[in-house]
Amino acid sequence: MANSATDGNANKLAPFVTEAAKYKLPFYIGEGNSVACGGEVNVSDIAATALWAVDTLFKHAEVGMLRWNFHGCPAGAYTAIAYENNSTDTPDVRPLFYGMWVFTTAISNNAELISAQVESSNPLIKAWCIKDTSGKYRVTVIHKDIDATISAHVKIAALSTASGRVLRYLSAMGPFAKTGLSFGGLTFDGSTDGKPSGTPSSEPINAVNGFFEFDIQPGSIALFEV
Repeated sequence: MANSATDGNANKLAPFVTEAAKYKLPFYIGEGNSVACGGEVNVSDIAATALWAVDTLFKHAEVGMLRWNFHGCPAGAYTAIAYENNSTDTPDVRPLFYGMWVFTTAISNNAELISAQVESSNPLIKAWCIKDTSGKYRVTVIHKDIDATISAHVKIAALSTASGRVLRYLSAMGPFAKTGLSFGGLTFDGSTDGKPSGTPSSEPINAVNGFFEFDIQPGSIALFEV
């Protein structure tokens, strides 16, 4: 969860992005993930991995990365989708996939990453802001402090009077769990066909005194859209 695991790697690659741009070449991560050579059990396959993935993708996008390919395999610890055995096609949807799901939702509709000022006394609370081509803003707040015991309160300056909504990535059994995960009320737990189940849900948020406000619990992600 340390920022060095996200910001650190992106900052090392930034000079390569700059050099590629001189030749009008896009910069891709052809093969990346949390831990090399298949991942690490109980590190790469737990709920907190999704927090790392979303923060990593945003940070690398900030330095100019245009694509990240997550490496995977049929049953490795770091794969996004595994399978129970060779005789069944029942998917085992891992936390990494939830992170990819959150990120693609956040950047949908040709979104552009925009500069945002984050004020927090806790460096493990990260926030990223985008604006899409329809004029919608989405702010992704990641509470990476899995040792925290209380929720953090989020205040976002209201850029409009429109009401917004919050979608949440949650782990019902904590940051080290491998099941009990959900995003926007949907889960892949028990899925036999690769489709999520549940009822899509979001929380309506209205601006009060110039701010949108909500809480975010440790080890979770809140995706606010307005």
